[in-house]
Amino acid sequence: MNQAHKLQRNARTGEYSVRIQVDGVRRLFSLGPSAEEAEMRLFELEYRVRQAKWNALMDRTFPREGQVVLPPAEPKPTHSELRFSELMDAYLEWAAPPNLAASTVKQAQHYGNLFTRFSKNCRVRDINRMMLGRFFSWSKKNHGRGPNAGNICMRNVKKVLLWADDMEICECPVAHFPKLHDEPPETKRLLEHEVKRLLEHLEKHCPEFGDMVAFGLLTGLRPRELRELQFSQILPNAENQKHLMIEHHKTAKTVGTPKPRSVPLCAKAEAIVRRQQERNPQSNTVFLNAKGKPFTKTVLRQRFERWCR
Repeated sequence: MNQAHKLQRNARTGEYSVRIQVDGVRRLFSLGPSAEEAEMRLFELEYRVRQAKWNALMDRTFPREGQVVLPPAEPKPTHSELRFSELMDAYLEWAAPPNLAASTVKQAQHYGNLFTRFSKNCRVRDINRMMLGRFFSWSKKNHGRGPNAGNICMRNVKKVLLWADDMEICECPVAHFPKLHDEPPETKRLLEHEVKRLLEHLEKHCPEFGDMVAFGLLTGLRPRELRELQFSQILPNAENQKHLMIEHHKTAKTVGTPKPRSVPLCAKAEAIVRRQQERNPQSNTVFLNAKGKPFTKTVLRQRFERWCR
């Protein structure tokens, strides 16, 4: 078959596509992963485009009786002048809850604003690997600390560009993004006497946080489960012993049939729950900070690191 347009194959997804100008706008048509089927669909697509152009020409040249001849429409704007801030607006509109969590959207907006400021709101088609490399170095120097500084900035920008390509808003201008290397966090194992000294120090200077750390050691709960623990999750069993019932947990996604996780409470853990209920009788959240608000993941990590020094 002799086609006027050339098929393109996406190396990342393996999908064939073609760009054809329709009504003055170059559009991207996805034709599937099979080369033979893509050829057949392209032949049919070109025929339909030619037929549509011929019908439109005949209607303008020889209008039918009673037909209202409209002036030619203005050409639709193409995406060649699309600015990064406009692309970010489209992404944030799509990513708004319930598509993504509100905290994820806020994070994407923050790092999108950083790249907009760095690139002076350039056109999306002008973004290249050299610009992203300079942005990575700039963000690592000015907006982060530690060996992994700058990685999250780059990942958020990459995510938006790949999203635009996937949604067929515009083609991703970068074929190969700068490589990122993540240094694993430093792990420090506390000895038994160090844990005992830490708990004694917390009990004296920060009892509400000390109870949270002790409860985590006694039950083995994950940090997120500790932060989001509710009094309604603490239930008695048949022998009237308290236990935790956690329905939405991390390992539930790794099994065919998700099952809630039950964690028994010892006498010390029950005493911690009673103390927290006396401190915050109006709240359903078990562990709150000194201001009566739940701990965020960043505050919990930073505070634990600070007390462990």
